[in-house]
Amino acid sequence: MSPELINAIKERLQAGQSRTEIESAVLAMGHQKEVFEAAFTLAEHDLRTSGQKSLPKVTTLFVNGWNFAKSRLDLVALLFVPLVLEVLASFWFGYSPETDNFPPFPLLAMFTLLGIVYIVILAIALFVVTSKSKEETLTTAFKWTVRNALPLLFIYVLSGLVVFGGFLFFIIPGVAVAIAITFAQYTFVREGKRGMESLLASRAVVKGRWFVVARKIAGFIFLTLILILIFGMLYGLVEMVVGEGRYMTLGGELLTQALSAVMSIINLHAMYHLYLALSETAVSTEVASKFVRGRYWLMAALTLGLMTVLLILATFYKESLSKWLEEANVPLEEMSTTVPASFGSLPVTALKHANEHEGSYTGVCALFRPLTEVDGEVTCNESDTAWALEVVNSTGVRYCADTATPGKQIHAPLGDKTECIVVAE
Repeated sequence: MSPELINAIKERLQAGQSRTEIESAVLAMGHQKEVFEAAFTLAEHDLRTSGQKSLPKVTTLFVNGWNFAKSRLDLVALLFVPLVLEVLASFWFGYSPETDNFPPFPLLAMFTLLGIVYIVILAIALFVVTSKSKEETLTTAFKWTVRNALPLLFIYVLSGLVVFGGFLFFIIPGVAVAIAITFAQYTFVREGKRGMESLLASRAVVKGRWFVVARKIAGFIFLTLILILIFGMLYGLVEMVVGEGRYMTLGGELLTQALSAVMSIINLHAMYHLYLALSETAVSTEVASKFVRGRYWLMAALTLGLMTVLLILATFYKESLSKWLEEANVPLEEMSTTVPASFGSLPVTALKHANEHEGSYTGVCALFRPLTEVDGEVTCNESDTAWALEVVNSTGVRYCADTATPGKQIHAPLGDKTECIVVAE
């Protein structure tokens, strides 16, 4: 087999030519089809093998990302700001995802705003990480983010739709698509690819090395989990020495968010340099076929279609429920307060409070107040050893929860007791 022919095919592959184009050129040179097929197979193998050997190790990616994070603590601090504000807001409102079903509206609005800020800061970090200058200023990065926020956001949304659409075809297609388009944001920054083209450009650099890339990403995730496990063990040891408490929990959450900010920068840096290595050793930069492009659009369309159907069903269900309540002469407002949705979380909230206050339930009524915001009369009694909370809703029905029971309907007033009294009708 002619080495010159193999090298010529490799050059054409790296230039982005398709197999059909290369085959036509080789046959025009007077070679037989069998010769072309053998040479093409060897050329692809050489490129794929050389690409795998030159990809950085997972540990190298992680260590380099860590070093970058240490050199750009300004980025870490900037990412930490919305995360710490979210923790402090939850602490101030007494909200805990473990015990509360849904945050109050002011807190939810704050979470939404902080989420938007966090995404903007991630885009700033993306620009800094991918910049050729290690001393790129945050001001320049912010200006770039303002100019490119919408196309970058569209890439994120489109990626999510395509990946979810892949999962609609079962787990394996979803994972395959997720790995293939992992580097879409980097192709946008480095190559100027937008929308679907950024996803397809990412697929092009992964093509032929999907399993290699999957192993790299899995290895990086494994290292991250080990770091989190070590952090959790150290925190547990400190908690055993210092003791449990509200402020101990707050400190743990703040340290967790600090670790999250650091890991976000490490991840951005590691995946970007993996993308660079893949780009430099790509087997082919051939533009994706119409079939692949159409398949990705189909996945996105399926996801949008499913979301639309679910929205219609939810709207229909709400209208049907309202109509049924109207026919039954029960106002929707009264039905919504018949049984407070948060009753089931009261014992968990009380037990957590007792654990943090040497076994005492004194003070739980203050914690229950935002959980029982209903139209009706609320009575709460507490002592060191027990508690009870009663709600009389707008229809006159009494409900009660206490130390031993998540919630039950009663007919005897609670009064000043710390135990619900059930009276048979």
